[in-house]
Amino acid sequence: MGKNSAWNKQYIVVKHTGLTPEVLERNVVELWTPLHSSSSLEPAAFDPGEDTAQTNRDRADQLVADLLGAKIVFRRLEASCGRVVMPEGYPYSLQGFFIAVGPERYQFFTHASLKQFWTVEERTSQVVQIEPRVLCSGTFTQTYNSNVDVWLASDLSVQPKQGAPVINVEYQ
Repeated sequence: MGKNSAWNKQYIVVKHTGLTPEVLERNVVELWTPLHSSSSLEPAAFDPGEDTAQTNRDRADQLVADLLGAKIVFRRLEASCGRVVMPEGYPYSLQGFFIAVGPERYQFFTHASLKQFWTVEERTSQVVQIEPRVLCSGTFTQTYNSNVDVWLASDLSVQPKQGAPVINVEYQ
């Protein structure tokens, strides 16, 4: 399996994409850099002279470690789903939990009794409190297959993101 396996993977990558693994890795690194979501690993810290693939794997590992170490995490969503009342184009966040569910597998989930307390008033763009609205928590559960998947999703953080109200906490 050793050498032949690596050669086969390279052959498959080149055959199906027309790109060498080195070119693909460079492109993936370019995608990784702006996507990251932990406040302790800001994209501004990126140094183009570093060994970027390894650096970003290290950052993905650190992000997952930060999320696992936090009691509460936040997931930022860009589109309204699961009965959420939010004007089109306004991002929002959910407070929830992040756990390991297997080797290199992780999951974000919210309380089973999930309620929306906040929305954005479209005319004024002000965050306003609404009558609590029951939401289906399963809609917002997300499973990630690796540290890199968590990093690439760029939707989790240990602090709420600016400009994305946390809709499922009673007090802002």
